[in-house]
Amino acid sequence: MSLNKQDPRDRISNSDFYEYLRGLFFGESNFQITQDHRGNCSFKFKFRIGLHINDRPLLVYIRNRLGLGKIFPISIESIFPEKDKLTSVWEVYSLDDVLKIINIFDKYPLNTTKQLDYLA
Repeated sequence: MSLNKQDPRDRISNSDFYEYLRGLFFGESNFQITQDHRGNCSFKFKFRIGLHINDRPLLVYIRNRLGLGKIFPISIESIFPEKDKLTSVWEVYSLDDVLKIINIFDKYPLNTTKQLDYLA
């Protein structure tokens, strides 16, 4: 006998999921614009969320549900020597994927100064 267990989070509507993401993005995310020395593009855009390594399953779920980005482990010991932590980071960096994130923020705007960062 095989059991097909559906992840209970999959029953959340897209609208409710995006509202949840909006709150998570508000507290834990950032956009980066950096100079790109490859090809014809002079800038590259990146969106990222960094969480404690124990929260990696949440990032995996978000990546799988949205079908965007990659997840990386990053040691922050070099940044904060007093803390020996490994962080999981979900990054969205392809232009098409960043545009999909922008579409989410257009429909579900962030609050306070994070919205100003997004608009910039």
